[in-house]
Amino acid sequence: MATALAELVPDKVAALVLLAPSCFGRITASELCSAPVVKHFLRGALPLALANPFTATGIYMAMANGRMPDRALLGRLRSSALRTTEGVQMAVKATADHARSKHAFFRRQIGYHGPVRALWGSKDRVVSDSHADGVLTAFPQARITVWEGMGHHPQRERAADLSDFVERAAAAAGGPRRRHLELVPPVAPQPVAASAQLSEAA
Repeated sequence: MATALAELVPDKVAALVLLAPSCFGRITASELCSAPVVKHFLRGALPLALANPFTATGIYMAMANGRMPDRALLGRLRSSALRTTEGVQMAVKATADHARSKHAFFRRQIGYHGPVRALWGSKDRVVSDSHADGVLTAFPQARITVWEGMGHHPQRERAADLSDFVERAAAAAGGPRRRHLELVPPVAPQPVAASAQLSEAA
């Protein structure tokens, strides 16, 4: 989606950060899961798998290179199991359809020439770093980074490193390193009298 947006309005996109993007090569599992028979099976089986704590844990561990999900994340997976099935299947189908298209991103150069950073984990079992070749076809200016030992979930596997990675990518666009903080309105200083009242109440 980020790539499509950059192609649609290139002058409004300062920089692209792609985290194991799934539309830069063919994914056999996606194409298999979008087949009619498998698709109907998953429609019934996936909610049950996500609602079960054992299978939900296994699915997450397969994505995150053996990392266990915390209790809060597992709870969200289980509580949204019925609601997420259709969205998951639509995403899988879109990925498979795009990979078969003659206009796929990895078969042509994208009309966006700003800075592009792509990140993969060397142990990503969902989208392998072999798709980096597709990113370079679409964006010859892209810089590819592969983190050794990481799976498909950098937001939880290496959150601090990911934050720094995104900030450096934003800085490469030429803007202030923390310009996103300017969107937060300044907090007015609290009156001394009110502070004193709060202290007394405490």
